[in-house]
Amino acid sequence: MDLSRQEGGAVLTDAAPTHRRWLLVRSQRSEKASRAILDALERRVRREGIELVEVLLGEASLEVEDPIDGSSPPRPCWLLEEDARGRGVHPDPGRAPRVVTKEELALALMSSERVVTLP
Repeated sequence: MDLSRQEGGAVLTDAAPTHRRWLLVRSQRSEKASRAILDALERRVRREGIELVEVLLGEASLEVEDPIDGSSPPRPCWLLEEDARGRGVHPDPGRAPRVVTKEELALALMSSERVVTLP
């Protein structure tokens, strides 16, 4: 039973989400060993119909400049607008990061099924 109602501009409901998303928030560049762990996590959640999106903040945003090693396709990733602009990030052609505002990120954090944070 859907118990939707408007409250402060948001729709509150007990209906199952139509799109499942987990955010993986990182602020430091990952090492090769941790990338293998993240790839395994992504394969696991993808089997369950969950999209895993990396949110690369600060120093981690520079990872989008690294060439893709070909071992696995790039995960969807988001960059904070001020990191992309302020750091002058130039993504590798194989990546297509989405640049988001602080407001968009805040909404995504609040609406994601799960948020995982790593250094």
